[in-house]
Amino acid sequence: GSVTLGTLGSLSFAYALVLGKASLVSVISGFQPIFALLFGLFLARFLKEISRESLSLVDLMIKGISFALMFAGLIYLY
Repeated sequence: GSVTLGTLGSLSFAYALVLGKASLVSVISGFQPIFALLFGLFLARFLKEISRESLSLVDLMIKGISFALMFAGLIYLY
């Protein structure tokens, strides 16, 4: 299950490092939390019994600012 997916993810990341620039692979992998947030928001919106993600305006603003800072850092690294 999750161990297999984790192993496949690590192998894919290592293979990407072999194929391309390490800095570019690292920056692209930095976008992973954005996809996790989007998946969490999807679950909170459509499958309320599975997720307890808060969708209040304040929480969404804090998450948006956090991701904007992460994105600025990723651009700085690239």
